[in-house]
Amino acid sequence: MVVSFPTLCRVWWCSFAGWATAFAAFGQAAGGGGAGATFGAGIALRQVDGRVFVAQVAPGGGAAAAGVQPGDELLAVDGRSVQFMAFDAIPGFVVGPEGTRVVLTLVRGNHGPWQVEVVRRRLSSAPGFSGQGSQPPPLPSTGVAQAPVSRPPPLPAASAPRVGESAPISANADAIRFRRAVIRDPAVNNVESFVFLVPDGWQWQGDIVWMHGWGILANTRLRVVDPRTQASVEYLPVTNFTWFQPPPGLSMPIGGNYMGQLYHPPVQDPAEFVQMFWASSALPHLRGLRPVAVERVPWIAQEYLRQFGGPGEAHGWKLRYEFTRDGQPWEEEVTLGLLFASFNPGIVAWYVNFASTSRAPRGRLREVGPVLSSIVASGQSTPEWVASYRVVKQLFTQGLRQALADSIAFGRKLREHQADIARIRDEVAAERAASQERIAFHRGEALAGIETYRDPVNSQTVSLPAGWNDYWVNDRGEYLLSNQTGLDPNHGSDVRWQRMDRYAPGAR
Repeated sequence: MVVSFPTLCRVWWCSFAGWATAFAAFGQAAGGGGAGATFGAGIALRQVDGRVFVAQVAPGGGAAAAGVQPGDELLAVDGRSVQFMAFDAIPGFVVGPEGTRVVLTLVRGNHGPWQVEVVRRRLSSAPGFSGQGSQPPPLPSTGVAQAPVSRPPPLPAASAPRVGESAPISANADAIRFRRAVIRDPAVNNVESFVFLVPDGWQWQGDIVWMHGWGILANTRLRVVDPRTQASVEYLPVTNFTWFQPPPGLSMPIGGNYMGQLYHPPVQDPAEFVQMFWASSALPHLRGLRPVAVERVPWIAQEYLRQFGGPGEAHGWKLRYEFTRDGQPWEEEVTLGLLFASFNPGIVAWYVNFASTSRAPRGRLREVGPVLSSIVASGQSTPEWVASYRVVKQLFTQGLRQALADSIAFGRKLREHQADIARIRDEVAAERAASQERIAFHRGEALAGIETYRDPVNSQTVSLPAGWNDYWVNDRGEYLLSNQTGLDPNHGSDVRWQRMDRYAPGAR
């Protein structure tokens, strides 16, 4: 299993850029059928946060007959994963002669994936759904104890911070405070699953998405935005890949799911990887762009190999892009690691990890970059959630995939393994304690503009923006960075603040 840094399998589709629609009746007036005729599944699709959902089902179409419903998530077409397809290219994989069949792989809430065989039928009109000024129908619930929809709500407008938030603080103000933020996982008894630091006044959205049928079973997606500058940081999608020449008689579609891995030839050029796997979904604004600068990050490669634990070839990169949005110039820095390994002759396993992106209006990224880096460096899955993930992984390996696809069985199985979860949780905590200082030290090389300090309250190290005079932590786990001479945050405070010392490698 490949472990993300600084957390486990932390990323799912993170574009949060809204939604788009396309007709999946697939091919109006196709095949000479006459004006207004449509051939295909008889559905309209929408794209939300990089994922593809059924928006509407046409009465009398093949999808309606097969039981497809609005809100179902589309995973694959005839075995071809839609994860890395350009959204507007999906219809081309489904259109076909009238009367032929297409196999759709779907998920409904936490149920699935399953496959349905849909007969392409002639329709008098396309489904009544338009992306012009309309809103998509709501996504289905996850089916887990009345949990909210897994898609996070849209961020508020920059001019309207959430109620209760303090005013945004600039990276060059006299002080900045970081608070602990938490994502909970309703599928695992609503435990704290992912924790990270967020500056006062900044906004964030994120959730946990369980994806049955893939080698990476669960992912955390997160986006954090500064309302003042509109600078943001996001985790990017990661996955595991495999590549081999199929034996005679075996057809393997590129982009398909082979034993939980994405079947695709290795891509060693990081700029090409960005275009092939992120520019069509998570980073559409970078489509067709080449980076203006490419920088190797040796430490990412070294840490990736260390976590991998076997022979392989790893590379770490930072790619800097410039683009225009709404007539304004922007800049973006994409960080990623690629690892390639061959366990058997002719078979290549390859992986992407350490994947995040920071963007800001041009000229502002240097100012807020250290804060964005600190958010990335602080994020990690909790030991309790990692333990639950490992137990689920074991259960899948034991052949319980179908049972666990049912949300009720999912929760029940986890409760049955509480002792195993507690044991693994302690093991994860011990693993982190053993490597925490080494990781903290090297973050400064991988993520520019941060320094590491000893946190006496939580008995750990923490990476924060560099260049401040004083660094404090309180009993609530909040951090205060100040340039004010003689500041005593304990004066008039109802919590106790302690000054933190800079971490020195090898010091005890």
